[in-house]
Amino acid sequence: MLCETVIVHLDPPDVSTAIRHLVAILAPDGTLCLTWRVAGGAASRYHDGRLYSPVDPATVTAELTSTAALLLDTEERSLSLDGTVHRLIARLPEAQRAATTPHSSHADRLSRGRGGDGVRLGGIDAGACRSPSAIR
Repeated sequence: MLCETVIVHLDPPDVSTAIRHLVAILAPDGTLCLTWRVAGGAASRYHDGRLYSPVDPATVTAELTSTAALLLDTEERSLSLDGTVHRLIARLPEAQRAATTPHSSHADRLSRGRGGDGVRLGGIDAGACRSPSAIR
């Protein structure tokens, strides 16, 4: 599953919830590639209303590692974004799947892109994972 530079558009308190939802819809032994633009300071809005919030890597890592194995955790310069991007790749072990699977109707809503609490999940771009050796 790929989620590139999406979580920066969430209110900071919603990031943990979004990560939990992403893990909940991940297939058994599935891989999640999660990226975000590294930014300092307070949350701000673009002139068109889009929210840009700083993301705390420790919060994201804590949510992921509570149920998934972290395969990659790095920051690198992105020429396309003209800034630094944090990249995480995590895999959900087969044994963990049963513990993180939500009720099926909730999972159906999540897989269509909207969590039960209104957190929007999306922004998929095939260029996000640049470490193919880390992905099975």
